[in-house]
Amino acid sequence: MSTSQPIEQVAMFLIGFNFTQMMNVYLVGSEFALKRFEISASKVSFFVASCHSARSLATLLASVVGNILLLFGEALSDQAKDLWDKAGGIISAFLLVLVAFLQLNCFCSSHGHQYVVRYYWLHVYSGFCIGLLLIYAFKLLGQHEPYFILGLALIGCFVSGLHYTLRKILTSMQLDINFWLVAIHLLVVFLVAFLNFIVFTAAVAAVSSAAFAAWVLLLILAVLPFLAGSILRSGFVLRAGLLFSAGLMTVAGLLFFAGNMSVTGLLFIAGLVTFIFVGYATLLSVRSGESASASSQPTEDTFAALSVVMFLTILPFLTVLVMLAGLQILAGLLVLTGQVKSTGLLSSFAGTMTFTVRVKDSSSSPGLNKLKLGAQAAWAPIVMAVLGLAFMYVIYPVIAPILTVESSRHHTILLLGLIIEFSSGVIVFLLTLYSDIRYLWKEATASGNTYPRQYFNFLWLFLIPFLGFGMTLLWALHHPNANFAKTLKYSVWGGVMSCLYYFSAKFISNIGYGCVHGHAKEGVGSTNGETIAGYVSTLNVFLANLFLVLFTFLGNAHLSNFFMYTGKLAEGHVFPTDSMGWIKACWFWFSCASSGAWKNFISMFNLDIKEMLLN
Repeated sequence: MSTSQPIEQVAMFLIGFNFTQMMNVYLVGSEFALKRFEISASKVSFFVASCHSARSLATLLASVVGNILLLFGEALSDQAKDLWDKAGGIISAFLLVLVAFLQLNCFCSSHGHQYVVRYYWLHVYSGFCIGLLLIYAFKLLGQHEPYFILGLALIGCFVSGLHYTLRKILTSMQLDINFWLVAIHLLVVFLVAFLNFIVFTAAVAAVSSAAFAAWVLLLILAVLPFLAGSILRSGFVLRAGLLFSAGLMTVAGLLFFAGNMSVTGLLFIAGLVTFIFVGYATLLSVRSGESASASSQPTEDTFAALSVVMFLTILPFLTVLVMLAGLQILAGLLVLTGQVKSTGLLSSFAGTMTFTVRVKDSSSSPGLNKLKLGAQAAWAPIVMAVLGLAFMYVIYPVIAPILTVESSRHHTILLLGLIIEFSSGVIVFLLTLYSDIRYLWKEATASGNTYPRQYFNFLWLFLIPFLGFGMTLLWALHHPNANFAKTLKYSVWGGVMSCLYYFSAKFISNIGYGCVHGHAKEGVGSTNGETIAGYVSTLNVFLANLFLVLFTFLGNAHLSNFFMYTGKLAEGHVFPTDSMGWIKACWFWFSCASSGAWKNFISMFNLDIKEMLLN
C-alpha cells in the first residue's frame, strides 16, 4: 500500500490527539476512579500530581531510548535502516494499544484499592509508549507537524466535552458513574490508540492494499474478544480472546511482511506473539477468584516459575543481542557524525555478522556538520518549544485559577483555558498551512514566497505577555498582602492575565513543535535535508521533554515549600523572605525548590503509591 499525503497527515493528527489524551482522562476522571478503588477523595490531587510527574519522566526516558534506537539503525544499509525505523514506529504504536487495553481491563476487572498500583503504573507505561511513538513519528512523518499541533489542540476540548456529556447521561440513567464514566473514557482511549496504530502503519508501510486490508480486518476481529472479555469481566471470554488474538497476530504479521520475509519480519512477528503471551500469562495470574475457582487459575508461584523459565530461555540470546547492540550503536554514532560509512554490524539480515567500515562518504552520511546546520537553522522554534513548555509548567499550576483569584471564577477560567488551547493550536495550524512560517524567517527567496519572512520574528513579542504576566502573577502569589495582589484576586484582571499568559504559552510551544522540521530542512538544503530535519525534530522532542520534566519537579517542590512557610504564618512565624531583597528572595526560593526537586526525584524510585494513598 503506497503512502499518501492524507494518510500521513491523519496519522500525525491522531498521534497529537493521543499524546495527552490519557493525561486528560486521568485529570477529569481520577476522582471517580479513586472512589471505585475505595480511595479517599482527598488523595485525588496527590494521585494526579504523582501520575503527571512519573508520566513526564517516562516520556523523557522514551525520547532518550527512541533516539538511541534511531542511532542504532543509522549504521545499517539504507533499506535495512528504513525497515528498522518503520518497524520501531509500528511496534511503538502497537505497544500503546496493548497498554491502553490493559488499562481498560485493569479498571473494569477490579474493585478495591489493591488494583490502584497497577492502574497507576499502566498510566506511566502509556507515557513511555506515546513518547517512543512520538520520536518515530517526527522522524518518519515530521513534514506533517502542523497536523500534530491540530490534534494536540483538540484533545482538551474533546475529553472535557465527552466528560460533561457522559456525566449528564449517566446521572439521568442512574448508572454507576464511578465505573461507567471512567470505563467509557478508557474505551475511547483504546479505540483512538487502535485507530492510530492502523493509520500509522498504513502511513509508513509499503505493502499491497489487499494485504493491508486483510491485516486490518484480522486486527479488528482480534480486538473484539479483548473488549468483550474486559467490559463483561468474563474470564473465559478474555482467555479465549487472548488466545484467538495471538493466532491472528501471527497471521497478520505474515500478511504484513508477505513482500519481505526477512529475519526482521520474523522478529517482529515473534515480538507480537511474545507480548500477547506475556499479557495472557499476566492477566491469568491476576484474575484468580473473579470468574473461576482459584484452583483453575495459575498461582503466583506458578507464574513466577514460568517467568524464570522464560528468562533463562532467552538469556543467551539476550546476552548476544546486548553485545551486538552496543557495537551497532557505536557504528551508528560514527556514521551519524560523518566519521565513517558503515553497512552496519549486520551486513545482511540473512548473512554473516560482520562489522564493515568504509571510507567516509559525505553523500550518504548525514554528517555532524549538517546536523549542526539543521539545529542552528531551527534554533528559534526549538527555543520556543522549550520556553513554552518549561516555563508554563513551572508557573501555571501556581497561578490563577488556583490561587490568585476567588474560587467562584475557577470553572470559568478553566473553560477559557480549554478554548485558548484550542484556538492557539488552530491558529498555528492555519499559519503553517497557508504561510511560510514553517521555513526560515528571512528575506524572500527564489522558493516562491511573496513577502519577507523576517516579519515572523515579531512572534517573539509573545514572550512579553508570557514572561511578563507569568512573573507578575507569581509575584502576586508571593506577596498576598500587597495592594496589587488584593486587587488582582477580586478583579476580572486576574482571569484576563491568566488567559493571556496561557494563550502566549500555548502559542509559543505550538510554534516550536510545528516549525522545527521546515526550518531544519531549509537550513540544510536538498541533500539529506529530510533526514536531517527528522533528526532535529526528534532532538527538539527530547529537549522539550527534558526541560518540561526539570521545571515540573522544580515547580512542584516550590509549591510544597511555599505552602509550608505560608502555613507557619498562622502560627506566628515570620515569612522567610520578608527581610530579603528581590534577588535574595528569588535565590532563596530557587535553592529550596532545587533541593526539594532532587529529593522528590530520588523518592520516586522507592515510592509506595498504595501506602501514600491509603495513609
